[in-house]
Amino acid sequence: MRLLRQTLIFILALGLIFGTVILSDRNVAEARDYCVSDACKAAEAAYAEATSKADKAKAKADTLEGEIERLSTEITAMESKIEANKKIVEDLKIQIAEQKAILEQQQAGFAEIGADVHFKEKESDLIQALKYSISERAEKKARDENVKAQISSSVNTINENMKALQIKQAQVEALIEDQKIQSDKIAANKARQSELKTKYENDASKYSDDAKEAERIRGEEIAKEIAKYNSTGKVVASGLNSYPKAGDCPQMNYTNIGYVIYYDGMAICQCTSYANWKVKESWGRSAVGFGIAGNARDWGHYARMAGLLVDDNPAPHTVGYQTSGIFGHVVWIEGVNADGTVNLSEYNNLYSSVSGQKGDFGYRVNVPASSFHYIHFN
Repeated sequence: MRLLRQTLIFILALGLIFGTVILSDRNVAEARDYCVSDACKAAEAAYAEATSKADKAKAKADTLEGEIERLSTEITAMESKIEANKKIVEDLKIQIAEQKAILEQQQAGFAEIGADVHFKEKESDLIQALKYSISERAEKKARDENVKAQISSSVNTINENMKALQIKQAQVEALIEDQKIQSDKIAANKARQSELKTKYENDASKYSDDAKEAERIRGEEIAKEIAKYNSTGKVVASGLNSYPKAGDCPQMNYTNIGYVIYYDGMAICQCTSYANWKVKESWGRSAVGFGIAGNARDWGHYARMAGLLVDDNPAPHTVGYQTSGIFGHVVWIEGVNADGTVNLSEYNNLYSSVSGQKGDFGYRVNVPASSFHYIHFN
Protein backbone atom coordinates (compact mmCIF):
# COMPACT_ATOMS: atom_id res chain seq x y z
CA MET A 1 0.00 0.00 0.00
CA ARG A 2 2.80 2.35 0.89
CA LEU A 3 4.53 1.60 -2.44
CA LEU A 4 1.28 2.29 -4.31
CA ARG A 5 0.80 5.60 -2.51
CA GLN A 6 4.36 6.66 -3.34
CA THR A 7 3.85 5.70 -6.97
CA LEU A 8 0.63 7.73 -7.22
CA ILE A 9 2.30 10.74 -5.62
CA PHE A 10 5.22 10.43 -8.07
CA ILE A 11 2.86 10.23 -11.09
CA LEU A 12 0.88 13.23 -9.80
CA ALA A 13 4.08 15.18 -9.34
CA LEU A 14 5.17 14.33 -12.87
CA GLY A 15 1.80 15.45 -14.17
CA LEU A 16 2.10 18.75 -12.35
CA ILE A 17 5.65 19.25 -13.58
CA PHE A 18 4.98 18.36 -17.19
CA GLY A 19 1.71 20.24 -17.15
CA THR A 20 3.56 23.28 -15.90
CA VAL A 21 6.25 22.84 -18.54
CA ILE A 22 3.71 22.59 -21.32
CA LEU A 23 1.83 25.62 -20.05
CA SER A 24 5.14 27.41 -19.68
CA ASP A 25 6.11 26.61 -23.29
CA ARG A 26 2.83 28.04 -24.52
CA ASN A 27 3.39 31.24 -22.58
CA VAL A 28 7.03 31.76 -23.53
CA ALA A 29 7.50 35.34 -24.74
CA GLU A 30 10.29 35.14 -27.32
CA ALA A 31 10.80 38.65 -28.69
CA ARG A 32 12.94 37.47 -31.60
CA ASP A 33 11.88 40.15 -34.06
CA TYR A 34 13.16 43.66 -33.38
CA CYS A 35 11.10 45.15 -36.22
CA VAL A 36 7.59 45.36 -34.76
CA SER A 37 6.41 48.95 -35.28
CA ASP A 38 4.42 49.92 -38.38
CA ALA A 39 7.13 52.41 -39.35
CA CYS A 40 9.79 49.71 -39.09
CA LYS A 41 7.79 47.20 -41.10
CA ALA A 42 7.06 49.83 -43.75
CA ALA A 43 10.76 50.69 -43.93
CA GLU A 44 11.63 47.00 -44.14
CA ALA A 45 9.20 46.54 -47.05
CA ALA A 46 10.53 49.70 -48.73
CA TYR A 47 14.09 48.45 -48.26
CA ALA A 48 13.25 45.09 -49.87
CA GLU A 49 11.42 46.76 -52.77
CA ALA A 50 14.14 49.36 -53.38
CA THR A 51 16.87 46.73 -53.20
CA SER A 52 15.00 44.54 -55.69
CA LYS A 53 14.52 47.48 -58.06
CA ALA A 54 18.18 48.48 -57.72
CA ASP A 55 19.28 44.92 -58.53
CA LYS A 56 16.98 44.75 -61.56
CA ALA A 57 18.09 48.17 -62.83
CA LYS A 58 21.74 47.20 -62.43
CA ALA A 59 21.12 43.91 -64.24
CA LYS A 60 19.49 45.80 -67.12
CA ALA A 61 22.39 48.26 -67.22
CA ASP A 62 24.86 45.36 -67.30
CA THR A 63 22.91 43.71 -70.12
CA LEU A 64 22.86 46.97 -72.08
CA GLU A 65 26.57 47.38 -71.52
CA GLY A 66 27.12 44.06 -73.27
CA GLU A 67 24.80 45.08 -76.11
CA ILE A 68 26.60 48.41 -76.49
CA GLU A 69 29.91 46.58 -76.68
CA ARG A 70 28.47 44.30 -79.37
CA LEU A 71 27.17 47.27 -81.34
CA SER A 72 30.54 49.00 -81.06
CA THR A 73 32.20 45.92 -82.51
CA GLU A 74 29.61 45.83 -85.31
CA ILE A 75 30.21 49.51 -86.11
CA THR A 76 33.97 48.92 -86.22
CA ALA A 77 33.48 45.97 -88.57
CA MET A 78 31.16 47.98 -90.81
CA GLU A 79 33.63 50.87 -90.95
CA SER A 80 36.35 48.40 -91.94
CA LYS A 81 34.14 47.09 -94.75
CA ILE A 82 33.47 50.64 -95.97
CA GLU A 83 37.19 51.45 -95.99
CA ALA A 84 37.96 48.21 -97.85
CA ASN A 85 35.29 48.98 -100.46
CA LYS A 86 36.63 52.51 -100.85
CA LYS A 87 40.01 50.97 -101.69
CA ILE A 88 38.26 48.78 -104.29
CA VAL A 89 36.64 51.87 -105.84
CA GLU A 90 40.00 53.63 -106.00
CA ASP A 91 41.51 50.58 -107.71
CA LEU A 92 38.60 50.41 -110.16
CA LYS A 93 39.06 54.08 -111.03
CA ILE A 94 42.74 53.41 -111.79
CA GLN A 95 41.80 50.46 -114.00
CA ILE A 96 39.19 52.53 -115.81
CA ALA A 97 41.73 55.31 -116.38
CA GLU A 98 44.20 52.78 -117.75
CA GLN A 99 41.58 51.31 -120.09
CA LYS A 100 40.59 54.81 -121.17
CA ALA A 101 44.24 55.66 -122.03
CA ILE A 102 44.57 52.45 -124.05
CA LEU A 103 41.31 53.21 -125.79
CA GLU A 104 42.50 56.66 -126.71
CA GLN A 105 45.72 55.19 -128.13
CA GLN A 106 43.77 52.61 -130.13
CA GLN A 107 41.35 55.22 -131.40
CA ALA A 108 44.25 57.50 -132.45
CA GLY A 109 45.84 54.59 -134.36
CA PHE A 110 42.57 53.67 -135.91
CA ALA A 111 42.00 57.25 -137.00
CA GLU A 112 45.47 57.43 -138.54
CA ILE A 113 45.00 54.20 -140.50
CA GLY A 114 41.51 55.21 -141.47
CA ALA A 115 42.76 58.51 -142.81
CA ASP A 116 45.52 56.78 -144.78
CA VAL A 117 43.06 54.28 -146.25
CA HIS A 118 40.64 57.02 -147.03
CA PHE A 119 43.39 59.02 -148.82
CA LYS A 120 44.40 55.93 -150.82
CA GLU A 121 40.81 55.28 -151.74
CA LYS A 122 40.69 58.74 -153.31
CA GLU A 123 43.54 57.98 -155.72
CA SER A 124 42.45 57.41 -159.30
CA ASP A 125 42.39 53.97 -160.76
CA LEU A 126 45.06 55.11 -163.18
CA ILE A 127 47.42 56.12 -160.38
CA GLN A 128 46.68 52.91 -158.54
CA ALA A 129 47.37 50.90 -161.69
CA LEU A 130 50.62 52.71 -162.27
CA LYS A 131 51.86 52.27 -158.65
CA TYR A 132 50.72 48.71 -157.86
CA SER A 133 50.05 45.51 -159.71
CA ILE A 134 46.65 43.89 -159.37
CA SER A 135 47.90 41.33 -156.87
CA GLU A 136 49.66 44.00 -154.83
CA ARG A 137 46.56 46.14 -154.77
CA ALA A 138 44.48 43.15 -153.61
CA GLU A 139 47.00 42.23 -150.94
CA LYS A 140 47.27 45.82 -149.75
CA LYS A 141 43.51 46.15 -149.51
CA ALA A 142 43.18 42.88 -147.55
CA ARG A 143 45.94 43.97 -145.17
CA ASP A 144 44.31 47.33 -144.58
CA GLU A 145 40.94 45.70 -143.93
CA ASN A 146 42.50 43.26 -141.45
CA VAL A 147 44.22 46.06 -139.52
CA LYS A 148 40.99 48.01 -139.38
CA ALA A 149 39.16 44.89 -138.12
CA GLN A 150 41.79 44.22 -135.41
CA ILE A 151 41.74 47.82 -134.20
CA SER A 152 37.95 47.85 -134.24
CA SER A 153 37.87 44.58 -132.22
CA SER A 154 40.42 45.92 -129.77
CA VAL A 155 38.46 49.14 -129.33
CA ASN A 156 35.27 47.17 -128.73
CA THR A 157 37.00 44.95 -126.15
CA ILE A 158 38.44 47.95 -124.33
CA ASN A 159 35.04 49.63 -124.35
CA GLU A 160 33.41 46.53 -122.90
CA ASN A 161 36.11 46.22 -120.22
CA MET A 162 35.75 49.86 -119.32
CA LYS A 163 31.95 49.59 -119.12
CA ALA A 164 32.26 46.48 -116.91
CA LEU A 165 34.67 48.33 -114.64
CA GLN A 166 32.34 51.32 -114.47
CA ILE A 167 29.40 49.07 -113.60
CA LYS A 168 31.49 47.42 -110.88
CA GLN A 169 32.50 50.84 -109.58
CA ALA A 170 28.87 51.95 -109.43
CA GLN A 171 27.92 48.74 -107.60
CA VAL A 172 30.68 49.13 -105.02
CA GLU A 173 29.85 52.81 -104.51
CA ALA A 174 26.19 51.86 -103.99
CA LEU A 175 27.32 49.20 -101.50
CA ILE A 176 29.38 51.82 -99.64
CA GLU A 177 26.36 54.10 -99.40
CA ASP A 178 24.23 51.22 -98.11
CA GLN A 179 26.91 50.32 -95.55
CA LYS A 180 27.08 53.93 -94.41
CA ILE A 181 23.31 53.88 -93.88
CA GLN A 182 23.62 50.63 -91.90
CA SER A 183 26.50 52.05 -89.85
CA ASP A 184 24.46 55.16 -89.07
CA LYS A 185 21.54 52.98 -87.94
CA ILE A 186 23.81 50.90 -85.70
CA ALA A 187 25.34 54.08 -84.27
CA ALA A 188 21.86 55.49 -83.57
CA ASN A 189 20.87 52.21 -81.88
CA LYS A 190 24.07 52.34 -79.83
CA ALA A 191 23.26 55.90 -78.77
CA ARG A 192 19.77 54.83 -77.65
CA GLN A 193 21.21 51.89 -75.74
CA SER A 194 23.75 54.19 -74.09
CA GLU A 195 20.96 56.52 -73.01
CA LEU A 196 19.02 53.57 -71.56
CA LYS A 197 22.14 52.29 -69.80
CA THR A 198 22.67 55.70 -68.21
CA LYS A 199 19.01 55.77 -67.17
CA TYR A 200 19.18 52.34 -65.56
CA GLU A 201 22.44 53.21 -63.82
CA ASN A 202 20.81 56.35 -62.45
CA ASP A 203 17.75 54.30 -61.43
CA ALA A 204 19.98 51.76 -59.69
CA SER A 205 21.77 54.55 -57.82
CA LYS A 206 18.47 56.16 -56.82
CA TYR A 207 16.95 52.87 -55.65
CA SER A 208 20.16 52.13 -53.76
CA ASP A 209 19.84 55.49 -51.99
CA ASP A 210 16.18 54.70 -51.26
CA ALA A 211 17.22 51.35 -49.79
CA LYS A 212 19.85 53.05 -47.60
CA GLU A 213 17.29 55.55 -46.35
CA ALA A 214 14.78 52.78 -45.62
CA GLU A 215 17.51 50.83 -43.81
CA ARG A 216 18.33 53.93 -41.76
CA ILE A 217 14.68 54.33 -40.73
CA ARG A 218 14.46 50.62 -39.99
CA GLY A 219 17.60 50.86 -37.84
CA GLU A 220 16.14 53.77 -35.87
CA GLU A 221 12.92 51.86 -35.25
CA ILE A 222 14.83 48.76 -34.20
CA ALA A 223 16.92 50.87 -31.84
CA LYS A 224 13.69 52.13 -30.27
CA GLU A 225 12.47 48.56 -29.81
CA ILE A 226 15.83 47.52 -28.35
CA ALA A 227 15.67 50.39 -25.90
CA LYS A 228 12.13 49.40 -24.94
CA TYR A 229 13.05 45.73 -24.48
CA ASN A 230 16.22 46.69 -22.66
CA SER A 231 14.18 48.28 -19.92
CA THR A 232 12.60 44.88 -19.25
CA GLY A 233 15.86 42.93 -19.31
CA LYS A 234 15.20 41.20 -22.63
CA VAL A 235 18.17 42.64 -24.47
CA VAL A 236 21.84 41.76 -24.23
CA ALA A 237 23.72 45.00 -24.82
CA SER A 238 22.81 45.89 -28.43
CA GLY A 239 21.29 42.47 -29.16
CA LEU A 240 18.12 40.63 -28.25
CA ASN A 241 18.21 38.16 -25.37
CA SER A 242 17.38 34.97 -27.26
CA TYR A 243 17.14 32.66 -24.23
CA PRO A 244 14.07 30.54 -25.11
CA LYS A 245 12.79 30.60 -21.50
CA ALA A 246 13.20 34.35 -21.03
CA GLY A 247 9.43 34.76 -20.83
CA ASP A 248 9.27 32.31 -17.91
CA CYS A 249 11.88 34.07 -15.81
CA PRO A 250 12.14 34.93 -13.01
CA GLN A 251 8.74 33.57 -11.94
CA MET A 252 9.62 29.98 -12.89
CA ASN A 253 12.86 30.00 -10.91
CA TYR A 254 12.70 26.87 -8.75
CA THR A 255 13.43 28.92 -5.63
CA ASN A 256 10.09 30.63 -6.24
CA ILE A 257 7.92 27.65 -7.21
CA GLY A 258 9.48 25.01 -5.01
CA TYR A 259 10.51 22.45 -7.64
CA VAL A 260 12.86 22.28 -10.58
CA ILE A 261 11.82 22.67 -14.23
CA TYR A 262 14.51 21.65 -16.70
CA TYR A 263 15.29 22.91 -20.16
CA ASP A 264 17.91 21.08 -22.25
CA GLY A 265 19.29 19.36 -19.19
CA MET A 266 19.58 22.45 -16.97
CA ALA A 267 17.21 24.12 -14.49
CA ILE A 268 15.52 27.04 -16.23
CA CYS A 269 16.17 30.61 -15.13
CA GLN A 270 19.47 29.50 -13.64
CA CYS A 271 22.91 30.70 -14.72
CA THR A 272 23.80 27.24 -16.01
CA SER A 273 20.66 26.98 -18.19
CA TYR A 274 21.33 30.35 -19.79
CA ALA A 275 25.04 29.64 -20.41
CA ASN A 276 24.10 26.19 -21.74
CA TRP A 277 21.79 27.85 -24.28
CA LYS A 278 24.34 30.50 -25.31
CA VAL A 279 26.91 27.79 -26.03
CA LYS A 280 24.39 26.03 -28.25
CA GLU A 281 23.43 29.26 -29.99
CA SER A 282 27.05 30.15 -30.77
CA TRP A 283 28.72 26.76 -31.27
CA GLY A 284 25.96 24.51 -32.58
CA ARG A 285 25.55 22.31 -29.51
CA SER A 286 24.89 23.03 -25.88
CA ALA A 287 27.38 22.77 -23.05
CA VAL A 288 25.62 19.53 -22.12
CA GLY A 289 26.32 18.36 -25.65
CA PHE A 290 30.01 19.00 -25.04
CA GLY A 291 29.88 16.77 -21.96
CA ILE A 292 29.51 19.46 -19.28
CA ALA A 293 27.19 18.70 -16.34
CA GLY A 294 26.62 19.52 -12.70
CA ASN A 295 26.62 22.81 -10.84
CA ALA A 296 28.39 25.89 -12.14
CA ARG A 297 31.43 25.26 -9.94
CA ASP A 298 31.91 21.86 -11.66
CA TRP A 299 31.88 23.14 -15.24
CA GLY A 300 35.66 23.59 -15.48
CA HIS A 301 36.24 20.01 -14.32
CA TYR A 302 33.84 18.51 -16.87
CA ALA A 303 35.13 20.79 -19.63
CA ARG A 304 38.70 19.52 -19.09
CA MET A 305 37.43 15.94 -19.13
CA ALA A 306 35.73 16.72 -22.45
CA GLY A 307 39.03 17.94 -23.88
CA LEU A 308 38.05 21.62 -23.99
CA LEU A 309 40.53 24.41 -23.29
CA VAL A 310 40.10 25.88 -19.82
CA ASP A 311 42.28 28.83 -18.80
CA ASP A 312 42.27 32.34 -17.38
CA ASN A 313 42.24 34.12 -20.75
CA PRO A 314 38.86 35.63 -21.60
CA ALA A 315 37.50 35.63 -25.18
CA PRO A 316 34.15 36.49 -26.71
CA HIS A 317 31.67 33.60 -26.73
CA THR A 318 33.33 31.70 -23.91
CA VAL A 319 31.85 30.72 -20.56
CA GLY A 320 33.31 32.30 -17.45
CA TYR A 321 32.89 30.25 -14.27
CA GLN A 322 33.49 30.70 -10.53
CA THR A 323 33.97 27.96 -7.97
CA SER A 324 33.15 30.02 -4.88
CA GLY A 325 29.96 29.35 -2.94
CA ILE A 326 27.94 26.18 -2.74
CA PHE A 327 27.01 26.06 -6.45
CA GLY A 328 29.43 28.47 -8.08
CA HIS A 329 28.36 30.70 -10.96
CA VAL A 330 28.69 30.80 -14.78
CA VAL A 331 28.36 33.75 -17.15
CA TRP A 332 28.45 34.25 -20.91
CA ILE A 333 31.27 36.46 -22.17
CA GLU A 334 29.86 38.91 -24.70
CA GLY A 335 33.13 40.73 -25.35
CA VAL A 336 36.57 41.65 -24.09
CA ASN A 337 37.45 45.35 -23.73
CA ALA A 338 40.71 47.05 -24.63
CA ASP A 339 41.67 47.32 -20.96
CA GLY A 340 41.24 43.55 -20.48
CA THR A 341 37.93 43.74 -18.65
CA VAL A 342 34.95 41.75 -19.91
CA ASN A 343 31.31 42.42 -20.70
CA LEU A 344 28.97 39.57 -19.80
CA SER A 345 25.37 38.44 -19.66
CA GLU A 346 23.95 36.06 -17.08
CA TYR A 347 20.94 34.76 -15.22
CA ASN A 348 20.18 34.44 -11.51
CA ASN A 349 22.49 37.14 -10.20
CA LEU A 350 20.78 39.71 -7.98
CA TYR A 351 23.69 42.10 -8.47
CA SER A 352 23.15 42.47 -12.22
CA SER A 353 19.49 41.51 -12.54
CA VAL A 354 17.36 44.18 -14.21
CA SER A 355 14.38 43.34 -12.05
CA GLY A 356 16.43 42.70 -8.92
CA GLN A 357 14.93 39.23 -8.55
CA LYS A 358 16.53 35.82 -8.43
CA GLY A 359 16.34 33.90 -11.70
CA ASP A 360 16.20 37.01 -13.86
CA PHE A 361 18.42 38.23 -16.66
CA GLY A 362 21.36 40.54 -16.07
CA TYR A 363 24.16 42.29 -17.91
CA ARG A 364 27.48 43.67 -16.63
CA VAL A 365 30.28 45.62 -18.27
CA ASN A 366 33.93 46.28 -17.42
CA VAL A 367 34.13 43.32 -15.07
CA PRO A 368 37.72 42.34 -14.07
CA ALA A 369 38.75 39.30 -16.11
CA SER A 370 40.37 37.78 -13.03
CA SER A 371 36.87 37.22 -11.60
CA PHE A 372 36.49 34.06 -13.70
CA HIS A 373 38.15 31.06 -15.29
CA TYR A 374 37.20 30.53 -18.93
CA ILE A 375 35.96 27.58 -21.01
CA HIS A 376 36.68 27.79 -24.74
CA PHE A 377 34.48 25.88 -27.20
CA ASN A 378 36.19 26.62 -30.53
